[in-house]
This record gives sequence, C-alpha cells and structure tokens, in this order.
Amino acid sequence: SDYVINSSTRIEPFGRIPIEAGLLKRCTIAPMEGGFTETIIPDKTGWLFKPNCAKSLGSCLNKILKMKKSELEKMQNECFEHVLNKFTLSRMGNETLALYENVLNKFKLATV
Repeated sequence: SDYVINSSTRIEPFGRIPIEAGLLKRCTIAPMEGGFTETIIPDKTGWLFKPNCAKSLGSCLNKILKMKKSELEKMQNECFEHVLNKFTLSRMGNETLALYENVLNKFKLATV
C-alpha cells in the first residue's frame, strides 16, 4: 500500500500510527484529533480529516488519488525524515526530562 488510513472513532492520545507508518515511508490519513495533530504535518507527511465526517475523509482520498506518483514519493520520503528527525527515543527522552525539570523549577519558585 502507498499510505495508511486510520478511520478509528477512538482518540489515539499519542498518534503512534503515523510514526510507525513513516518509518516504512507511508503517509497516514487520520482524524484531526488526539496525537495525530502532533505527529502528522498536513499535506506534507499525511492528511487529517474531520472526525466522524465521511465527506472530509473522502476529500483527503480524492487529493491522494489526484496526486502524481512523484508527489506521493516525495511525501513518503518526508514522512521518513520527519520521524527520524523528531521522534527518536533519545530526543523524546530529553524533551520529557526537560519538561519535568521545567515543572520542578516552577514548583520550587512557587514554594520559596
């Protein structure tokens, strides 16, 4: 397949599916909610549609079907690069630690 469609009616908090698909150079079509809004760059690494809206999903599919093969291949490569640049284990770990340190520093300031 050239892309992944997630039409789930349940919110995925992290948006892991586009990351896994991106490692396989596959763009994702997903509802515009939850973690998908953070892991998909619209029209660059995938497509977002209005949740529970067949017309919106259909619009995404029409875009894809009208794309030239070279355009889709470019997007697929961008998916791969996006995952490698943004969602590495070390980067995510460092960003999480920085967030915790920021919260702790604010807590320390508030209690002084």
